[in-house]
Amino acid sequence: MAQQRRRKPIPRGLIRDVRREIIIQRQKDVMQNPNLIFNDRWDLSKIFYDTRTRLDREDYITTPMNNPGKRKAIHNDVADICEERKTP
Repeated sequence: MAQQRRRKPIPRGLIRDVRREIIIQRQKDVMQNPNLIFNDRWDLSKIFYDTRTRLDREDYITTPMNNPGKRKAIHNDVADICEERKTP
């Protein structure tokens, strides 16, 4: 029988930190290869699912992220992160 992993609650601010890392990496990738904007388009769901997948892999309890209010807040936060990352 496979051993059950012990899942842990997501600490405050970790979702935003992970999402920020994903967005920053995407920005770097697009700067190196601008064709990604056309060939590998992202939307808010992609960022949400990548964030949740990463937290799942790190054994966090991600079910609260599926709450529609929480998911909307996560989506709204993406614009703020992108605004912070704008290059002059």
